[in-house]
Amino acid sequence: MRTSQRVCDVAARKLCNSCGACFAACDHDAIRFRETVGGYLFPEINEQLCTFCQRCYAVCPGVNFGRTLASRMPEDPFTGPLPTAWVGRATDEGIYRNSQSGGVVTALLDHLHRTGAVRASVVAIMMPGNPPRGDVLLALDQKDLMVSQKSKYTPIPILKAIREIRKVDGNVAVVGLPCHIHGLLNLVDLFPELRKKLRFRIGLICDRIMTTAAIDFLIGKTAGKRSCELVFRDKTRPSYPGNVTVATDLGRVSVRDARDRIDIKDFFTPARCRICFDKMNIFSDVTVGDPHGIDGIDRINGESLVLVRSRVGRMLIESAMEAKAVILQRTDVDRAHAGQLLDKKRRQWESFAVAWLKISDVNPWYFDKMLRGGSSDRREERLLRSAMMLDEFKSRQSLLRYYERKLSLLRFRNRIHPRRVARLFKSGARV
Repeated sequence: MRTSQRVCDVAARKLCNSCGACFAACDHDAIRFRETVGGYLFPEINEQLCTFCQRCYAVCPGVNFGRTLASRMPEDPFTGPLPTAWVGRATDEGIYRNSQSGGVVTALLDHLHRTGAVRASVVAIMMPGNPPRGDVLLALDQKDLMVSQKSKYTPIPILKAIREIRKVDGNVAVVGLPCHIHGLLNLVDLFPELRKKLRFRIGLICDRIMTTAAIDFLIGKTAGKRSCELVFRDKTRPSYPGNVTVATDLGRVSVRDARDRIDIKDFFTPARCRICFDKMNIFSDVTVGDPHGIDGIDRINGESLVLVRSRVGRMLIESAMEAKAVILQRTDVDRAHAGQLLDKKRRQWESFAVAWLKISDVNPWYFDKMLRGGSSDRREERLLRSAMMLDEFKSRQSLLRYYERKLSLLRFRNRIHPRRVARLFKSGARV
């Protein structure tokens, strides 16, 4: 099979992470990303430009873990190397107010820029538009960094920026989800010169993302024909962790309850996210996320959980604290892991992995290393098949209409007694 066909097969089987590693590995500009009907962001290969060199497939973390990742797989892949745990916030009030939680990621990057430790940082941004979409930015100063604040629960191939990184005169920091960090380390195997340049890996805790269709669902008819901005979690409305806000270029702001975002997660979760074990970003130097389960944090304005995983990470945190870029206090690692519901996520991963084996004959590299039996039920299989079928709709509008009805039915079922629902369906009543 030609390499281009293998990469396209990865996408067709919904194993693509949309991380951008394949784009970065291609020196012939043969790869572009295309948004599908279901909201996936998948690579397309121009076979007129492709030389079938196999680089794109080799670096794809959706199926392959290279030498570095394979050698660093810990005994417990769900917790990773035993970190030190901290909780706190940025000291810069502008960064803190503009953040999703504690603003620690932006504060650390700003500190690295100010001290000259890095020349640039690779970050994700949400570009305004109709509809808005995620993108990658090579940030050079605090203004760029603040544009990148808040999570983007949507596929963004940030590793496309590796091409620009290779031209940067100086060190670079990268902020990414686990799949981005996986792809990054695969690229380091391919381009060893990147090892010294990519000095800092700041990872984000990730339960899962949603396809771009979720953005369109949340915007609905709010923006009309206007360009708009979407914030998945705006802690100023009314407080941390915040509601969903949609703001048009005319200044009109619409606020949707956070429940809307939470209730649609199962509708738009990519299939590949279901079988990812690395929720805690174990291959990063520093991992940052929400401090679930931690006592004594600011529940109104938000704070961040910080897990330090490497010598480089420890030096970064110590330097940032000494410079008063962040205010952090030590917290218990076991409590931090418990707050992230890791035991539950272990069970969920195993169930989804077993369900995946029933519907696919291509698996990620780590299945053979991690999967030790287990079982799944109909729910896991149903959710996986639903994710695989997102691209079967005729149009984005038909997909959105279907899930609008499904959300209404879900909420209706939750409001009334299950026996009453059963009687309604048995009688043929329209719901």
